[in-house]
Amino acid sequence: MLETRAARQQDRDEFYDLWKICFGDSKAFMDWFFSERFFPELSTCISIKGCIIASMQSYPLHIRIRDTILPVLMVAGVCTHPEHRGLGYMRLMFESFMQQARGLGISVVVHTPAYTPTFFSIGQYPVTDTLYLSLKSSGGNMPEGVSVHSMHTGLAPLHTCYQLACAKYSGSVSRSIADFAYKLRDYASDGAGCLARIHDGAALGYCIYYEMGEELHVEECFALNDEALSQLLLAVAHRANGRSLSVKLPPDYNPVLEGAELIIKPQGAMGIADVSAALYKLLRDEAYVFELTDGAVKQNTGRFNGLGVASAKMPQFQLEAGRLAQFLSGYRSIEELAEQGHAKIIDYDAAKSLDAKFPKQTCFITDEY
Repeated sequence: MLETRAARQQDRDEFYDLWKICFGDSKAFMDWFFSERFFPELSTCISIKGCIIASMQSYPLHIRIRDTILPVLMVAGVCTHPEHRGLGYMRLMFESFMQQARGLGISVVVHTPAYTPTFFSIGQYPVTDTLYLSLKSSGGNMPEGVSVHSMHTGLAPLHTCYQLACAKYSGSVSRSIADFAYKLRDYASDGAGCLARIHDGAALGYCIYYEMGEELHVEECFALNDEALSQLLLAVAHRANGRSLSVKLPPDYNPVLEGAELIIKPQGAMGIADVSAALYKLLRDEAYVFELTDGAVKQNTGRFNGLGVASAKMPQFQLEAGRLAQFLSGYRSIEELAEQGHAKIIDYDAAKSLDAKFPKQTCFITDEY
């Protein structure tokens, strides 16, 4: 018998074992994650004859969408046992999870898929971009002013740097100092290190990196100016010492490192669990009316005004709820969505007005699992 349900605390070991089968994470990280980040009431699974064959987890955080700080769930560890893949279980599980999130008062969920098109079929599309820097062989001298920094103490300057750097990015995680320390413990559990550019007690930039055999990978990197960014990149290139180097960066950075290749890719995705609540929190303008469809969350299908209230008025726009998420986050304008075939504009004056009031943003999130 197949059952889709919220997880229970006693499911922890089965979730752990399924994660181990499906992902290549270290035991140290998995032990940390399932000790510190396993929230059964925020997780969903599918079982057959009492055996869990698919699972997904989430944990609570706050993200910045335009100028609003919004409580969300970050999805992690979506997986199906290899023997049960290709049977539609992921969709079934996600549909159940979105209802679960909705019932908890969550309006949107976010995640950073390894391959974003995987989730297009359930109406969850990219809402952030990431700049990836890669260098096949690295080296050079260690620049002055950059040094190894503790992952556990003296974090206030790094946290301030993070806050200043991320304030301009829609889609970024809003971290308190406690959240920041918690996230660095996530990284440290898997052996990460930190390099920082400190000047007069203030952090001008920092990098969180992993040494992975023949590669040094920088998972999180922020800098408050181009000089600090340049110094950090030289420092991680020096530490790589001939190995390949990969760095994740915000999409508006201008890194300069001789021989490096740069590419911008979609990274973060968003799903709307409650479109009425999302519109009220993020748009709050009854002048606009949207006709929406959603194949994964049935309550999101219908006609809503910009306050999230059901409307009988003629819609000005027709689109999927997932495409609306791209607009609300600032990742795409309504006119762009229409040009790409993802929205229909009925009232072009309203479209111009909407895009002027809610212009595109630079969208970036560094957090992922």
